[in-house]
Amino acid sequence: MEEYITRAEFEAFKQEVRQRQTDEIPVTRVEVASADVTTAINELKQHFDHELKTVSDTWLNTLQQNHTEHKNEMAAMEERLGDLIRKHSTPGKN
Repeated sequence: MEEYITRAEFEAFKQEVRQRQTDEIPVTRVEVASADVTTAINELKQHFDHELKTVSDTWLNTLQQNHTEHKNEMAAMEERLGDLIRKHSTPGKN
């Protein structure tokens, strides 16, 4: 004689089958860049490093020039201020 299952047992079985179908399958994925890609990346890195150095050097030179100009202007102002103080601190020459 055949054995029959209940509706609840059937639904449970369907759920179990669905669960098996949706379980994640672990995948190992290994990507290796080709030599051309590695070479291109290295060339870009060298180019960007060179550009960064150029920009940094330009910025540093500009900063040093500005510093030198300001230092010279301050020295000239101090000299003029010293002359004014000497001129106005000497009695009878006001």
